[in-house]
Amino acid sequence: MRLIQSNRLAAALFGLGVAILASAQDTYHVVYQYPNSPYTALENLAVRSNGQILLSTTSAPTTQLLDPSAASPKPVLLYTYPGATSALGIAQPQTDLFAIVVGNYSGFAGVKGSFSIWTLDLRGGLPGKAQKVTSIPEAEALNGASIVTGNPSLILVADSALGAIFRVNIITGQYVEIEQNSLLTPTGSIPLGINGVRLFGKIPFNTQGTAMGNPTVITHALSSSLTYDDFALDSSGNAYVTNHPQELTRITPAGVQTVIVNSTAFDQPTSAAFGTTSGLTCTLYVVTSGTSTTISGAVLAVQAC
Repeated sequence: MRLIQSNRLAAALFGLGVAILASAQDTYHVVYQYPNSPYTALENLAVRSNGQILLSTTSAPTTQLLDPSAASPKPVLLYTYPGATSALGIAQPQTDLFAIVVGNYSGFAGVKGSFSIWTLDLRGGLPGKAQKVTSIPEAEALNGASIVTGNPSLILVADSALGAIFRVNIITGQYVEIEQNSLLTPTGSIPLGINGVRLFGKIPFNTQGTAMGNPTVITHALSSSLTYDDFALDSSGNAYVTNHPQELTRITPAGVQTVIVNSTAFDQPTSAAFGTTSGLTCTLYVVTSGTSTTISGAVLAVQAC
């Protein structure tokens, strides 16, 4: 459940749809599978410059750390956010300074008044320093977060119920709603909009986090049986989209869709991010939420280029 993942092209992308063109499955492996008890659902991830992965969980309000280079990778708890049930989007506006979306969900519906933005500062080492930036009481279902390219003080946060985007200054705590559009509002039986309206598109932003145009549709869903969630962008602008229930889909800037992984190992994939260290920039890490409350999520690595 997330909306905005990368701002490398100075655009916020939104999506919820399906891909239908299949190709040979890329090589992947499971980095870590959470035990089924207690149930752990992974929602988002961010990769540090040293290659370690930050993970957010919706089954608990936590941020965890996983080192995929370890002989036997095992997640380590960094912080548990008080007064919340879930941690959601992660953005990295400065090296090793992360902004985290925190709040409560009841099923797919957010609880209005429960959402806030925190920072987790790892610049001084682990486990880092957590600090609440601001509450956003009018938010109904905050979800994804993105950096604003060229501005280390700002992030963009999606509200999947309102179909809105908030701009948040992580230094001052000031925030403002900067975008609301019918293309971003919920559709269908799942009350999530900007994390998808069964289309895939973009909105251009400048370095001040101001929209410089209206939402533009890149492609539409071709089936109602599949659902896009979060994504990562490669250096060519291709989006690698996690696609429920068990796919990873590549969408080109022109809207050409290709399923690159279709596997039960990708059990409800929720987000993706590329590796950052030498030799791993073509490695795409994918996290999953698992099934219901019985099968936990996992971290997987895909050779994407």
